[in-house]
Amino acid sequence: ATPTQRRASRRCGDDPARPSAQSAALDTVVAQQPFAAGTAVLAGKGSSQASHRVCVSRVFTKIAAEIKTEVNPKPPPSTQERIYKTMVTVQGANKLIVFSLVALCNVLPGVIALPAVDNISPNGRNTTFAPMMATPPIVLVGAVANGQANGNILGGSATYGVQVALYDSNWKLIIASANAGQEPSRWSKDGGYDGLANFAWGEGYSVNQDVMGGHKGNFGWDDRFDFIEAQQYVFTKEQGQKAAYILFTVENPNGEGGKWRADIGRFWYGSHASGPWDWNNPGCGHGGDPCCTDCAQVKYAEWKEYVKDLGYEASSPAPIHASIMSQNLDGTARANRHLALFISFRSEGRVDPAGGNFCDPAKGEHCCYVNTDYSGKDNYEHGLEDASQNCWLYKPRYFCQQNEVWFKGSLMDDKMQDGKPIKVFFQDGAELGLPLSNAMWHFTLANTAACSNVCDAMNDKGKWVGMDQCDITWSSQASMNGGAGGKGLGKVTVRGYGRISGYYYMQDWANWYDLANQDNWDYPLNFGAIYHENEHKIRSALVFLVSSGSYDDNLAHDVRDVAMVWGVSRGDGNMQLSADGWWPDNGNDGNRQSFVYDVKQVGNWPDAADGIELYGEGSSGGTFMQASDDILKLQASGVTFFATTMVSGNVGAPMNLGAYGQIPVNRADHLKLGHMTAQGVWIHRSNHWEGGWDNRGGIVDTRSCPNEGFVMSNLKVDDLYIPSLGPDKGGKEVNSVDALFALGSLGDDAVKFVFCQASGGGDGPVLKDSTFSNFNVNVEPTMYSMLYSAYENGVKAPATYENLNFENVIIWPDGDHGGNWYAACPAPKGQGDKCGAKSGKGVTNFAFCYSGWQTGNEPCASTNPGGLIKRKLCTNSDVNGQKAYACFF
Repeated sequence: ATPTQRRASRRCGDDPARPSAQSAALDTVVAQQPFAAGTAVLAGKGSSQASHRVCVSRVFTKIAAEIKTEVNPKPPPSTQERIYKTMVTVQGANKLIVFSLVALCNVLPGVIALPAVDNISPNGRNTTFAPMMATPPIVLVGAVANGQANGNILGGSATYGVQVALYDSNWKLIIASANAGQEPSRWSKDGGYDGLANFAWGEGYSVNQDVMGGHKGNFGWDDRFDFIEAQQYVFTKEQGQKAAYILFTVENPNGEGGKWRADIGRFWYGSHASGPWDWNNPGCGHGGDPCCTDCAQVKYAEWKEYVKDLGYEASSPAPIHASIMSQNLDGTARANRHLALFISFRSEGRVDPAGGNFCDPAKGEHCCYVNTDYSGKDNYEHGLEDASQNCWLYKPRYFCQQNEVWFKGSLMDDKMQDGKPIKVFFQDGAELGLPLSNAMWHFTLANTAACSNVCDAMNDKGKWVGMDQCDITWSSQASMNGGAGGKGLGKVTVRGYGRISGYYYMQDWANWYDLANQDNWDYPLNFGAIYHENEHKIRSALVFLVSSGSYDDNLAHDVRDVAMVWGVSRGDGNMQLSADGWWPDNGNDGNRQSFVYDVKQVGNWPDAADGIELYGEGSSGGTFMQASDDILKLQASGVTFFATTMVSGNVGAPMNLGAYGQIPVNRADHLKLGHMTAQGVWIHRSNHWEGGWDNRGGIVDTRSCPNEGFVMSNLKVDDLYIPSLGPDKGGKEVNSVDALFALGSLGDDAVKFVFCQASGGGDGPVLKDSTFSNFNVNVEPTMYSMLYSAYENGVKAPATYENLNFENVIIWPDGDHGGNWYAACPAPKGQGDKCGAKSGKGVTNFAFCYSGWQTGNEPCASTNPGGLIKRKLCTNSDVNGQKAYACFF
């Protein structure tokens, strides 16, 4: 909801509603509806003349279970129909109920017509309507108590009240979200997008939502944490270029008051009282006026310079990815929830499909516009097709021709694979329920009657029978690039502040969780035994692109602005760009660069749902990512991640080096990885304990499989930050850290080390000539850092560590960036002025593990020193003249 709408909803019910014939009719309808428990929301005022007070909240799509009416229009709706499809709240007879105008019109035909409801217009100032948006039942206030959604409710549109303002270097107001440009995002009358609105969308994601299938206990999150909300504010590039300060306030949900704290990058912006801010007060913002004592103040001019050095484009104002933690009045944390606040600046201004300023179909470009005329559910089922714009995206499906079969992702149409640019633009808040994917499973079936029946079913000419009697005789995984001699995909450009959602796939395939990591591309194989698993690998990706066309500067994929939500367990990231192992079907090389900028991954609760994966050599990205499994993976030479904010769970690592050593063999020197960088690794929410599921995990880890010749060199991990979010009411710290480093080799026992079944065997990894620098960890680790090797039971996989430097890797065990500290020292216990136990807190920093594994605070067994080769491991840290220096040779 926009701040204006949220403020209106808080006023709802202040004055008794005066009865009218219309309100009595509405109350009668409300009383008759079998609404489910937990759908109550606050109702509010319409215009000052309204006899029946209607507050419009940004409640979108449908509440099918409650009103037993599906809102899912097939033809393009008219403006009036779009208004009718807006979800509203109505107060009646001591019941505050959310319902749909469409459903109401169906119940009382002729009673409610657009002109009959006072002052309702698409751009009304007091009752602003927004076109229907994406995710299923969204409740503004009331159904989300303490951040926990009812199991039958998604958990909501924006429940926090946020207000944002931009000021120039003279403290002159540029724009404030609550009093300027506040209309919802709009398509103008000629079909273009005006690019002026500054609230794009807000949505909550509960791990208790039904679509999660009750698997929460396997996901690896702290039991206290079950709700994350995201709000996206977006301003013009020009406003961002002028801005020297950005200020914002936060109101906690449910009118519960209290306080809130903000972390942005590696900086803490203090704790503030929950509440609104009167942006209209002319004194606000002038150097800490009383009206802004409870706002976070970002020196944005300095922030732009700081993150520009990390990798953000100088010409594009850098986004802010803030993490908000609600607090009680005594400063203790409300650990069950997290607000991700995104403040961005449009990479595109006005977008006019008719004028071709973003994309021009007359030049053969493929122009796909995702707008709010259709829900994510609708385009999940029916695709996104507009021949006038050369856009054809379809739901993944089979094609069978004489027992040769293709299962294809959404870019299946040959016309999309002609080498011309593909450009996708999202209207604010619009949702794509389809994956954006050119993945393909290509295989052949046996020449049998059962397989013939299966082939007919694939072509919609028969029933799905005989799958278990049909065998696959040949199989491959590939990426669609026009086939033999094809030109490959054109450059793929994604822009706009909408969402790509996995929700509808999970809703459609209830067993999605059981299919992760079960794909099998071998042959011969029974079709019935594997088809769900292999389909899942393609259906579950949100963005999957492997391109082999011709591109300026080798840049094949340029993805910005968009959010990926409701990620699915699949054994990989929900965004994979230039993924290894998926051969382009035109025979060309798919090792192409990608650039990812201000992309957000939220509501990504499940395990085996990793962070964004950049496989193309020389790729780069700056993102916000929530994931319980591995988040930021350095797995291709020359890759750079910059300014990455994380919410991290316990199954994988926030920072993984080398992707387990499982690099597919389709590139020269595929086991030689070098010059990989992660700079700005900000882990705002850290849920890590006991080394994860196998006791070998850490904040920075490898878990490498034995592959002869696997070498990682010239790695750089810099500016890693983990804040202390303080204790909850029970005295337990919100953030947790197990091992800061867990670097080592697994064995090649396929039973014990499940990730290493396809490894080449032999020695473990060589990690050399690399630097870990400027870590500020404000939480006491509960485990030793480890250098380890699975050198046991006759399975030898020695690991080599050579010339590793740990510079200013600092632990602040008291969480206050002051006073007591110690450094991470890969040296025997006690060496150095501030190494490990010298601090008087916690455990020694590093343990050398030759067999066995540590648990809790106990060091691992060290029975076979031949399993580790260590040469020149050094720490060099200096804090205010106190030093930690030690080398182990």
